[in-house]
Amino acid sequence: MYICICVGVTESDIKGHIKDGLATMADLMYETGVALGCGMCRLDVERIIMHEKACKTAPQPLNLAIVKPF
Repeated sequence: MYICICVGVTESDIKGHIKDGLATMADLMYETGVALGCGMCRLDVERIIMHEKACKTAPQPLNLAIVKPF
């Protein structure tokens, strides 16, 4: 889905850049041009950044299938 129509940046583009290490709005603005036009996408981009950061820091569930009983 397109997040920034002005420069044609998609949600997948933004997530890919975040996974590659761009962690701030300023980083994404510089690299992609997102939110530099009309600015209507800025809150959506910030939401994606927060969501991706939360997913990275969230504890992963235990895989109990690999635990061998005594």
